[in-house]
Amino acid sequence: MTTQRFASLSRFALGAAAFGFLAACQDKPQPPPKFYSSVRVQKALSSEVAQTVRIAGALEARNSTNLGFRVGGRVVERLVDVGDRVRAGQVLARLDPQLLNADAQAAQAGLAAAEAQIRQAAAAYDRQQTLLARGFTTRSNYDAALEALRRAQSSRDSLTAQLAMARDQAAQSELISPGDGVVSARNLEVGQVVQAAATVYTLVSDGPIDAVFDAPEEALRLTLMGARVEIALLDAPNVKAEGRIRQIAPGVDAATGAVRVKVGIETPPRAMTLGAAVSGTMALEAHPFILLPAAALASDPQAASGVSVWIVNPADSTVSMRLVTVERYETDRVALSGGVSPGEEVVVSGAQFLRPGQKVEIVRGGGS
Repeated sequence: MTTQRFASLSRFALGAAAFGFLAACQDKPQPPPKFYSSVRVQKALSSEVAQTVRIAGALEARNSTNLGFRVGGRVVERLVDVGDRVRAGQVLARLDPQLLNADAQAAQAGLAAAEAQIRQAAAAYDRQQTLLARGFTTRSNYDAALEALRRAQSSRDSLTAQLAMARDQAAQSELISPGDGVVSARNLEVGQVVQAAATVYTLVSDGPIDAVFDAPEEALRLTLMGARVEIALLDAPNVKAEGRIRQIAPGVDAATGAVRVKVGIETPPRAMTLGAAVSGTMALEAHPFILLPAAALASDPQAASGVSVWIVNPADSTVSMRLVTVERYETDRVALSGGVSPGEEVVVSGAQFLRPGQKVEIVRGGGS
């Protein structure tokens, strides 16, 4: 009996000791499991990249002239239309000459009357001069005759100028082309009354043409006057010409957000006609950029705008987000001009679940 009781007490003691050990183990806090994101990084390297700018535009004439009649009148004849090629001295349109001729005839009649008045005033002056020499008239009568003669002569001179002007205006009833070119615009119809100097035709002169582009401002930061540009027709890329930048607008157009650039083409192919759509390709000087895979870019929810990348701190393998400046986007990579320095390690894969200050497991590759 005593032996059985001792065995029971022994089993109870062992159970109590085991329970106490397990309880002690459960009271001790367990360390959290360690978790590291596995990311692939690439060392940032500076590379010389030759930029190529390609934009679309259109061909325009370098020189164009607005033509109008020097006098007003009613249009009685229109001889050319938009698209017609004209030569220097060719008549483009005519006004009704009747009114203009009537003005010239009136000026001619006035001149004839002035000549008659001069003859009368001259005869009166001669008579007064003879009488004054003999003492048969007064000095005042002589002065009056001289004044009348001078007024008649002045009137004749004025009417002579009016006649010349009337004849010149009568000759302006025809609108003459000042040079060779193509009519690009027309603003008159037969029977229409036009005002003097109002534009009725626009003449595009033969000669050099320009390729005109609305270029992004950032594409022109490295562009210089006189830079070479290759011009090609959009619908026939094999038709090419070489031009040089001859004009860059001083500011950005508020409506388009672009800068107007004119490229002069001295000897365009015959297939390059005015108004044709063209592309312009220009190779800029090579400049150092940081080239990274496009997958390296990330969006920063704390930043109002811009793109970022994850940078790895080699001292403790933690990551931080940094804003970068993208110079240009390519098919599978980006060229950065700011935000990353050569030698820094950038996360290029596995950045989906990163947070600032997180420790990562680094897998190197791609340019390290």
